[in-house]
Amino acid sequence: MVSGLPFNYSYTSPDIQATCANPVEVDLISHFNRKIAWSQWSSVYSNSYYSGHVTRDIPVICLPYAGNIPTNSAMRRKLDAISSKLLVIGNLNHRRRGNMSLVRNLVRLVPPDQIKIYGGNDWEKLIGLETKPTSLDTDINALYQSSLICPDIHTIRQKYHRTQLNDRTFNIGAAGAF
Repeated sequence: MVSGLPFNYSYTSPDIQATCANPVEVDLISHFNRKIAWSQWSSVYSNSYYSGHVTRDIPVICLPYAGNIPTNSAMRRKLDAISSKLLVIGNLNHRRRGNMSLVRNLVRLVPPDQIKIYGGNDWEKLIGLETKPTSLDTDINALYQSSLICPDIHTIRQKYHRTQLNDRTFNIGAAGAF
């Protein structure tokens, strides 16, 4: 059984879109033999916001959506080291509402051999572009450093709630990309 929402003593969340888990649900999950809580934030945040899972013997795994905020720092890059003009990290399917014309126009501006996409097969289905998966040892910052433009595409809900500033926004700039 998997739980993905924050749960802690103070019943707080690091993101307006991630409401806290229902205590009854977390207690129910704690009784399963095979259980895990998935956090989209780095361990620095997860230690606080997922402490309720830990106190109920539910292990927490941290798989941030983008780079790890506490370990990133601004870097200089050499323009001759750029291997792509456009880099997109993430899946498109849940972001397609309100973004498809933007994405289509953006990929039309760049030759296909200068586009790198790390995400799910939904890119191939919706746009016709090949994607690559990210592994646990993928150096996200190196990908940002080797690209000119790295759009941070948000969902319609993020736009509505004006929660568009995420760690990826800062990591892209810190790596020297736009």
